[in-house]
Amino acid sequence: MRIAFNDLAKVHYNFGYVGEALKSWVKSHDFSTQEEDLFNMAFTIAQGGLECMNSSYLMKYSGEADARDKGRNPTRTMQIKILDGLGSLMSE
Repeated sequence: MRIAFNDLAKVHYNFGYVGEALKSWVKSHDFSTQEEDLFNMAFTIAQGGLECMNSSYLMKYSGEADARDKGRNPTRTMQIKILDGLGSLMSE
């Protein structure tokens, strides 16, 4: 189910329906069980939230991605911090 929802989200995203892609990515996240999959889905949702200017998705899932990353990869950690900072700026 996780892979099917992720593929559906990619189709929506490729056709420009970011809102629908976000809904599918959230469902894919719900079906994820492995740490890496949960991180990747949370990070993807946060990026989609930034693209469609949806601060609730951005703040929730960038925080979750940050908690799951735990500083293991400095590049990803910095990308998450930037997304989180942009989410804070959007909410103000």
